[in-house]
Amino acid sequence: MTTQPHSNARRETVRAAHPYQKAQMSKSQAFVQVVIFILLDATGSMAAAIEGAKRALVRMVEILMASRVVPTLGLIIFRDETYGERPIVLRLGSSAEEICESLKRTKADGGGDEKESSLLAVRCGLEQLQHAEPGAKKIILLITDAPPHDPETDCNGCVVTARVVQEALADQQVLFFACTPAIEPYKTFANVTGGTLFPLQKDMDADTFKDLLVDVAHQTVITVRHSGPVIDADALDLLKSPDKRS
Repeated sequence: MTTQPHSNARRETVRAAHPYQKAQMSKSQAFVQVVIFILLDATGSMAAAIEGAKRALVRMVEILMASRVVPTLGLIIFRDETYGERPIVLRLGSSAEEICESLKRTKADGGGDEKESSLLAVRCGLEQLQHAEPGAKKIILLITDAPPHDPETDCNGCVVTARVVQEALADQQVLFFACTPAIEPYKTFANVTGGTLFPLQKDMDADTFKDLLVDVAHQTVITVRHSGPVIDADALDLLKSPDKRS
């Protein structure tokens, strides 16, 4: 499903209290385990959003922890691999401090043409999520203002398409959250996995983007508490059927 475009009327203030010690609570205390892989487009057009992401992550973790959700985190900073711009990957289990430090060092640049390597980033995130503990709720959060290359060939010569990524999301029962334009394939990824798309505008400033990530955190808490499967068997069979589109 999609939400209505976000207003910048509301502002959140990041509290001085540091949440990271709370992240060490025992599994027995946790309401639910959540594994979140953040995929951040760091091309030139994303400068304002990246600044918002740097300011929002602490607040995002605070919200998850206050809701007795224990997040295990990973981060991929990507650009456009068709121009030789390789991603930076912080593997699953990286601390929030490590992720914040990586974000602080990140500058928005490069990118080549309008389309970016979003599909390769999602696939990389899915590979990392295969190492999540059994029973954990798995989430990919994609942040980009651009459509993906579809198809795109990776550095090993493998062709990645939106259809392949969609089926992998379903197979692994991964919730797909997106701060992206309300375009395909992002809308379909969110719909078929039970995730949410939060429309991202190219002119969105850092404060508005920070507020948007706070909304993502709240929606994550709401979504992961449901007890049913991410996607039912009939929908999964439909996704795996041959693509009959022309």
